[in-house]
Amino acid sequence: MIAVGDRLPDLPLMHFDQGPAAFDLPSHLAGSTIILIGVPGAFTPTCSERHLPGFIALADKLKQAGVDEIICLSVNDPHVMRAWSKSMNGEDLTFVSDWDASFVRAMGLEVDRHSQGMGWRAGRFALVVRDGVVVHIGKEEETKDLTFSSAEAILQVLQQA
Repeated sequence: MIAVGDRLPDLPLMHFDQGPAAFDLPSHLAGSTIILIGVPGAFTPTCSERHLPGFIALADKLKQAGVDEIICLSVNDPHVMRAWSKSMNGEDLTFVSDWDASFVRAMGLEVDRHSQGMGWRAGRFALVVRDGVVVHIGKEEETKDLTFSSAEAILQVLQQA
C-alpha cells in the first residue's frame, strides 16, 4: 500500500472536458497541495450522502488551510463523474475517473466489490499530497466509515500541521 513519503503513481486518469479527456495529474501536483479523495462509487449512498458533501461544504476552509485543489476520484467513467459532479454542485472540486481501477490498484487502495456487481473499486480514502508526495493518508477499513477520510478529519490534520 502507498505510504507517507511515496509519490503518487503516474498512471492514466480521465476527466470530462468538452468530452472524455486525459487528466494530466502531474501538472496538478507540481508545486501544489492537493487532497485526493477516493470513493467506491459515484451516486452510491455513503459517497453521495455523507463523504463528498463534507468536502463540498468545507472546500473554502480546506483551501484556507493551504489546499490548492480537491480532487475526487472514483472507478467510474468520465461521463458518470461529470453527472455526479453536477448533481452534487461540486464545481469547487475536480472529478476524475480511474475507469479501470489501475490507479487505485497501483496504490493498494482498491476494494473488491465483485459480489455487489461493481468489480474493483476505490476504497474510501483521503490523501494529502504536497508536490506529488503523500504527506497524510486517511484510509477507512470499512467503506461505510468516515473516521479518517472525512473532510472534517482532513481539515483537522491540516490545521495541526
